[in-house]
Amino acid sequence: MTVDDFKVLYPDFSQSYIDEQIGSNLRLANLLINNMGSFGDLHNDAIAMLTAHLLAIDKMAGKNGNGIQSKTSKRVGEVSFTYAQGDDKRAWLNLTSYGQKLLFLMDSQPTVFAGFVV
Repeated sequence: MTVDDFKVLYPDFSQSYIDEQIGSNLRLANLLINNMGSFGDLHNDAIAMLTAHLLAIDKMAGKNGNGIQSKTSKRVGEVSFTYAQGDDKRAWLNLTSYGQKLLFLMDSQPTVFAGFVV
């Protein structure tokens, strides 16, 4: 996956980010996706989704680099609602539609135990 490949898949990012920013996030996404396991023919798609997620998170954090926190509850008048969080990785990926697509892809991959596909 190259910067140009990414910009073809996600042209909106080519307007907001310089190639070096995209390339830096591509390298990080590549490392993380390679550590997650095999995505088969969708390997580059997984890298692109995670790169888009990382860039969107950067934009949400703003220029000062503040961390992003997901909401865990909401209150309107006397009514209160608490959201289920899941693990930290899932909560973090749920912050953008790109991360949600990656989660869906991750969940659709077969689980392998000692050489057996489950």
